[in-house]
Amino acid sequence: MNVKLRPEKYLKYLYLPNLFGTQRTKEILSVNPTVVPQREEAQEVCVFVFDYNNEALEEKQLENVEGALAYKQNNRISWINIDGLRKADVEMIGNHFGIHPLLMEDILSINQRPKLEEVDEILFCLLNMLYYNNENQTVEQE
Repeated sequence: MNVKLRPEKYLKYLYLPNLFGTQRTKEILSVNPTVVPQREEAQEVCVFVFDYNNEALEEKQLENVEGALAYKQNNRISWINIDGLRKADVEMIGNHFGIHPLLMEDILSINQRPKLEEVDEILFCLLNMLYYNNENQTVEQE
């Protein structure tokens, strides 16, 4: 098979402005990989619990993280969502619910990729929260 490629067809993609001209590439290249990102402790923490079984769903907003400890052995499925993380809170919840230390490390780490893992009957889902930016009229992630 004898195929003759014309350089002008593919060389235009090797021109640097074409390679690095997109906004996403500019954002990626503007990050300094040698600077370790710092996670700040949350000033405010909101705890929401979605506790359910086949018959009912209960939604609650708790006053503090300690309130979530009661949901460990209630024979229902409990989704505990904590907005605003503090290391002490994560360690308290993690130790109480028997969450593996590596999962607690993932919870506290920033810039993690989304993932889903099942460890010791715990379903761990790590996602970047999406929100709507009214100013730019775009959906963005944390």
